[in-house]
Amino acid sequence: MNYRKLTCCLLPLLVLCTGLKADELSELRAAMAALQAENQSLKSQLAQTETQVEEQAGELEEIREEQRSERRELRQASAVGDGRDRAAGGNIAIGPFSFGGAIRANYTVGDYDNPLADGAAGGAGRDNNGTVSLDTFYLTSAFEYGSFIGAAEYRFYDYPGSFSGYHFFHTLWLGYEFDNGSTLKAGIVEVPFGLDRFGASYGFFNSLENYVGLSDDRDLGIVYSFAIDDFEIDLGYFYSAEPAGVGNSKNSARGSYDVLEPSGDAGVFNFATDPSTNNFINGNVSPWEEKHQFNARVKYNFYLGETENIVGASAQYGGLESTDPQDRFDDGHMYAGSIFMQSTWGNWQVKAGVTHYKYDVDQLKDKTKFFGTPFFTSTQGFNPDQIAVGGFDTPFYIASEGTIPSIGISYTYFPRSIDFIDFIAPYVDYSILLKKGETNGNYYAPVGDEFQDSEQLTFGAIIGSGNWLIYVDTILGKGSPLVGNENGQYFTGAALNDGGAAFDSGFQLRFNINVGYYF
Repeated sequence: MNYRKLTCCLLPLLVLCTGLKADELSELRAAMAALQAENQSLKSQLAQTETQVEEQAGELEEIREEQRSERRELRQASAVGDGRDRAAGGNIAIGPFSFGGAIRANYTVGDYDNPLADGAAGGAGRDNNGTVSLDTFYLTSAFEYGSFIGAAEYRFYDYPGSFSGYHFFHTLWLGYEFDNGSTLKAGIVEVPFGLDRFGASYGFFNSLENYVGLSDDRDLGIVYSFAIDDFEIDLGYFYSAEPAGVGNSKNSARGSYDVLEPSGDAGVFNFATDPSTNNFINGNVSPWEEKHQFNARVKYNFYLGETENIVGASAQYGGLESTDPQDRFDDGHMYAGSIFMQSTWGNWQVKAGVTHYKYDVDQLKDKTKFFGTPFFTSTQGFNPDQIAVGGFDTPFYIASEGTIPSIGISYTYFPRSIDFIDFIAPYVDYSILLKKGETNGNYYAPVGDEFQDSEQLTFGAIIGSGNWLIYVDTILGKGSPLVGNENGQYFTGAALNDGGAAFDSGFQLRFNINVGYYF
């Protein structure tokens, strides 16, 4: 308001109407001037207060972001956020390279005893005093030179219950980091699907997504990752699954589960000593391998009160190339999609997701060319509701289509009174595979029995002390690939045991301790 103009307008009116004297008029003018000065002072004070409030709000946000960063760094250092994914490389630096590795030992015991225990043909029984074995030894390397980056990891496995020793490249990629923070990686690189590498799980045995090839997966391809404001975006193309390493199976000596042809000769299923023909499984013909896969993932990061949150979605589409030498099948394809979230509040964190997938291999050209009389009723026939995958030198069948809800909850505790323990992080993981499909007479099973769902529930904790990382897990599994599972199909295919026995409808228990030293 312009008090000077108002005064000039009002004063003549006051003089005319009231007949004010000159001295009274002067007093009135002085009072008006004082009011104007006081108003200006109040405006100045208000502006200063608003500035202080903005500055304090900014300082408070900086403090909150520092606290969030500290919590994030603590969780990452504790391996709760990244699971067993310690950073590539280690404390040994030579030029642009850093080197490291790990050695892990494992103890396991279960309430079951069968030769196919825990997905291992000829494995030791688990119901006595348990089994102690070497889990793995691996070497890692990281590379950074200017904007160029890279990573490599090579793993060796040799423990009782496996088919024998095997080794493979787990990771091998070279990349470039651009000025805007985006990265391009090419080689054996992590597939961007789901929330993160281990999905909605914290435990050593992951969730059931892992065993159908949709988490902790690496393939041979290229990935471009970038951010736009609060969005993180990953785009990937993969020519094929990662190359198999050296093992006793034909092509399952690899560090993630992929669709593959398990047998050396079409229709031949045996426990041969020759790795080129050894497939360790008996049943469904499955002559496919992964080719030309595309991936996209979007994450949105936001704060809600005191919680730090991520929501997002991912999609995957790829081809399944027929490797059948008799040319009985057309190529198939697969697709998968997932939605997921993660919320962190103080030391608490919850992760959840839902994934649906389908491996479409109903591509038989001419049934009259297929062995088995009648078709679909032989012990060595074809069932499009099943497909073979393999990893860690072990092939097995999965349902060709399914939906997997999963959830994990963890709490990270940093004990101040125990010097030799850096953190303890208890957690609970649960996942269920809702299968779509049925038996068709193969593997001594009847025709038309619907596949039964598989479940896995884990109560566990991660304990960290310096370079040591210990996982203590109690796993309850029903039709779970690494928990008992007397199913001769190993996991989620026919859902019947050899000889027509009923599916493992009850939960079996496995107690496991994994001790690792990372250097």
